[in-house]
Amino acid sequence: MRTLSGISTHAAQRDAPDAGAGAIGANPGVSAGKQRLLMLTPLLLLASMYGVFRGMTALLGPQRGFVAAYLVYWGVWGVAVPLTFLGRDGIAELFRTPRARGPIATAAVLALLALPVLAGFLFVFPSLFADGERVLLLFLVYAVVNGILEEVYWRGLFVRAFPRDVVCGHLYPAAAFGVWHLIVLSMSGPWPPVAPVYAFFLAALLGLLYAWATERTGSIRWVATSHVLLNLSGLGAFIIFQPWP
Repeated sequence: MRTLSGISTHAAQRDAPDAGAGAIGANPGVSAGKQRLLMLTPLLLLASMYGVFRGMTALLGPQRGFVAAYLVYWGVWGVAVPLTFLGRDGIAELFRTPRARGPIATAAVLALLALPVLAGFLFVFPSLFADGERVLLLFLVYAVVNGILEEVYWRGLFVRAFPRDVVCGHLYPAAAFGVWHLIVLSMSGPWPPVAPVYAFFLAALLGLLYAWATERTGSIRWVATSHVLLNLSGLGAFIIFQPWP
């Protein structure tokens, strides 16, 4: 499979001594045309997945419909699209050993990534035990798969395609990430567990944090771990499984 990493619009930056300090991979850029194509994918994701969620839940009911819709989301946007743009080697490169500039910088990144996880385990996770082992098992599967695949698409792919570009690599996908959570929240019925405005801003801020950490460390390994643990705490999965009896 041909990857996009071999065609760069940032050659001059890569040739600078510190150009690769925060970039993912040795050759992170993509052509201008492919960058424009990538910029369309969040809009396509939001429009298509809204229809998929509505269609699947109407056809299969809330439980099976949610599972089916998420399988589509993971398969298409978490696997197929990143593979198309990066190839298998490019995706593997997203998980390379993180790097930060000194122990203080490393500690700062890890502390910021740990804060939302800590909040989830302190304030949400204790209530999950009342829902039984079945729900906890679903949380575990969802947490691992969703946390990893979302970081591949929402952070790894965009930070690699737009290195050192705050608008295209950070702000735009973070805003779309917030809207994505509104689509999921809309399936929670007339009384969603979280106010939509809070869900949007929390998801968008988390997306910005993860994008910054990805750029800073040149890897999605730490942010994927944080995302998995956050979902496992129930802070994210609570919304996903709220419509389930």
